[in-house]
Amino acid sequence: MAAWDWYDVLPSRVCRIIDGTGFGVFCYSLTRVTASRTLLGALVERWCDTTNSFHFSTAGEMTMNLVDFAMITGLGVVGDPIPLDADMGEWVAAWDTLLGARQPTLRAGMLTYTWFEAHYRGEDPDTDEEVEQYARGFLLFLFGTTLFSNGWNTVGFYFLGALVVLQGVCFYDWGMADLTTLYGYMSSTSRMCGRLIGGYWRGWELWVYAYFPALALEPVEETATTVPFSDVYDSQLRRRTQESFIFFRQYFDMVTAREITWQPWDAIPSGLRD
Repeated sequence: MAAWDWYDVLPSRVCRIIDGTGFGVFCYSLTRVTASRTLLGALVERWCDTTNSFHFSTAGEMTMNLVDFAMITGLGVVGDPIPLDADMGEWVAAWDTLLGARQPTLRAGMLTYTWFEAHYRGEDPDTDEEVEQYARGFLLFLFGTTLFSNGWNTVGFYFLGALVVLQGVCFYDWGMADLTTLYGYMSSTSRMCGRLIGGYWRGWELWVYAYFPALALEPVEETATTVPFSDVYDSQLRRRTQESFIFFRQYFDMVTAREITWQPWDAIPSGLRD
């Protein structure tokens, strides 16, 4: 199950909490575009894990910066450090208090996606406590399937430490944490010969679309660039001819600086951009 499919059917009281945490816009705007593995594979080849940046033969060095991440996802890149609790998996009582249930087996402090779907989806919480428990469950599912995804379909129980007081979730620097995670996954993938492992890969693809317009999908109806940028690709699109890995490799080797849109967010009104 995709996070956006679950968000679309959340109980209204739970949805209001998710919106209040700052993740509502992110959930609503998650693009349904399937990531191009050939494009991402060619991109990974150019990643340098000592500088956290891509090195293109002609255009030079580039990477996703803080502004790029905020514009693409709609998540802020300022705030307090996230209070992750590495010992949360040992607090058995936390299951009942914060989530309202327990996963039968907790392996190395990790929760499985299937447990969230089985326990929460389709439920309609009655009390305020149950509503908050449902919201925490959905946020953990969201973290595990998008921002902090891995190759094992699990999410760390330590994230629950940041969800104890839901009213405070919006004050944490989720954007910086995820951008750091994206760098880490890209570095790991570059060392694994291009095998995509974890990470919010749609974010990297959208970054390519913003800076390299020749590769971007074309919406059937003209759509203004907005925040989050992913909204542009949440409509009917004209698909390009299926490009091969060789095509993308040659493109990144030959693209020049003048073919790149260096200020892709200038088209967004300043008030919205801020």
